Amino acid sequence: MAKHKTRNFVLDGIAVIWDGLIVILAMFVLFVLVTGGGAYQIGAGIRISARHIVIPLAILFSLLLLRLACLRRIPFFNIRSLSLDRWADRAWAASEKLARKISGLEPRAVKRIVFWTIVLSVLLKMAIAFVYFGFYSGDDVEVQEMSFAHLFHWDWQAWELRNPLFPMVFIYPVQFVLKLLGVEAAWPLIYAGRLVVIGFSALNLWLVYRIARRLYNSPAIGLMSLFFLGLSKLHTTFASTELPRTVASTFVLLGFWFLLSNMREAWATILSGCVLGLAAALRFSEILYIGPAFLFLFLKKRRGRAFWLGAVSAAAFILAIGLSDAFYWKSPFYSLKNIVDYTLVKKLSSRGHEPFHYYISSIGLWTDFLTFALAIYALKLRNKKIYLWAFSPVILLSFLPHKEPRYLVPAMPFWAIMAGLSAWHILGRGRETGFALKASAAEKRILFFLGGVVVGLLVLAHKDPRYSILALPLLALMAGLHYVGKKRAERKGGKRTAVLTPAQSVLLMISIACLAVVVEIDGFRFRRSESGVEMARYLARRPDLEILAIEDYWRAGGRLYLGKDTVLINIDSTRLSEPDYLRRMILETKAQAVGIRDKQLRGLGCEALLESIGFQEVRFSDKKRKETYRLFLENRGSRRRGAYP
Repeated sequence: MAKHKTRNFVLDGIAVIWDGLIVILAMFVLFVLVTGGGAYQIGAGIRISARHIVIPLAILFSLLLLRLACLRRIPFFNIRSLSLDRWADRAWAASEKLARKISGLEPRAVKRIVFWTIVLSVLLKMAIAFVYFGFYSGDDVEVQEMSFAHLFHWDWQAWELRNPLFPMVFIYPVQFVLKLLGVEAAWPLIYAGRLVVIGFSALNLWLVYRIARRLYNSPAIGLMSLFFLGLSKLHTTFASTELPRTVASTFVLLGFWFLLSNMREAWATILSGCVLGLAAALRFSEILYIGPAFLFLFLKKRRGRAFWLGAVSAAAFILAIGLSDAFYWKSPFYSLKNIVDYTLVKKLSSRGHEPFHYYISSIGLWTDFLTFALAIYALKLRNKKIYLWAFSPVILLSFLPHKEPRYLVPAMPFWAIMAGLSAWHILGRGRETGFALKASAAEKRILFFLGGVVVGLLVLAHKDPRYSILALPLLALMAGLHYVGKKRAERKGGKRTAVLTPAQSVLLMISIACLAVVVEIDGFRFRRSESGVEMARYLARRPDLEILAIEDYWRAGGRLYLGKDTVLINIDSTRLSEPDYLRRMILETKAQAVGIRDKQLRGLGCEALLESIGFQEVRFSDKKRKETYRLFLENRGSRRRGAYP
């Protein structure tokens, strides 16, 4: 008896210490989430760099998994109210209350929830657009430059591949009105352009609720779908830019909405075709959404409507591209001909070539694994063929050589609808039965272990997408073990019980949802080229500097802050490693200021070179950024050495 008590005392002590470590690490993860991370000095000579929560979160998850595997029967901190069974009972009660409340919502209450959800989402996007004032790529810079050039009568030409429909129809009008009111500063005009896209994202949210509600005749599924889209990092972050995909997404949703409407079939088909054609004109890649619309009608035995929809979409696309190019470039289809010639005929595109499986192996970059899993689960439910709109873009875009997460922005509303359908199903009927997965005692232990490893790998995949590839064979192994065990039990008999009780199932779902939210939070910090823009704002206050050499000058906003009269020279970051490239370029162009990212300066020894030819560093900002520019100005007191004739 004494030995038993001593053993229990030791195990209780180990459990309490273990729980303390879990709490400390959880607080550290929370601290990094709130502050955004950074480098921290602890004591003398101890420096900790924590800019991402993935590694500490993976360690925290491992500690928690081992705690449940080895000391499951001991409550947390040896407090009975914190036992696993009590947590499961509380989770069950909370889910029951939530399901009852959502089911019993009055129409007016549902409208209030929809309204405030959209308002909160819009405010978040406005904050992201304001705080992260840099640029994501050269594309968003050129959208603004096309509008600015027309607004301020610059003698400037955009890249011949650019179609003017989006910048001139959606961005330019609001900037024109502000200029009439006397606003000519760059940042207010840029921010106004971003607000236009944010406004369309609000329409995205409303349409998702309306579509899901009508499709499944359920306000609850509509609300769930709205929540999933509102929490989508891809939807939220790119809606805070001036890029056109969020606007194109609105027209894709409108196209689907018209197909579901009660209006006459002919009018519904024409309107759907028109808006889908317009979406394709805004971004050429969005032409692939005509495919799901065609299949949606074709599989519903509406073949005549399907062909009419395709014809109207093609006509709307051709008309929109032809007219916009004719007005801007003075030649119909000018941008379309150039992009086909550049990418398909001459194959001059310098963008990367990702493998076919990119979108599957990098799920964490464009959605969270909970949304992905729920959308997959919806395939076994009566989803009314919404899967065509969610999965077709992923499959079709996988055939293109260059792939980016942002290409899937218009698909995210349909993934949200599928996830909302599954979530409400699980919260309702699925909650009553738990997971319909049975196994023997030995199989349970193996399944729990493999499941834990899979979740850990998926957490790590947010830092390195390759971890998700490692999770795939483990998922296949789990499915295989369950299938073999089921067949063996059918032949030989054997006791197989539910892997999880209904209450434990609910607790697991809540835990996974919380984990998904924690992992995704950092994705809403949409860091762009803030340091480059800060440098541009500083240079704009120095009219004496007329010739500027900047590495990847789109990161500084191109001409948006620096105006039409400044001579801008682009320093090609891919050539900085070439001997004498930087020195020759600066001396030949007689640049008065040089801006280069810190990582290039430190890695290639450019700082010593700039000092040797008479440049001196100046500070333009005290804020620490993820990618920091450093600025060097010509020292007027010293004579340049080694100048080229």
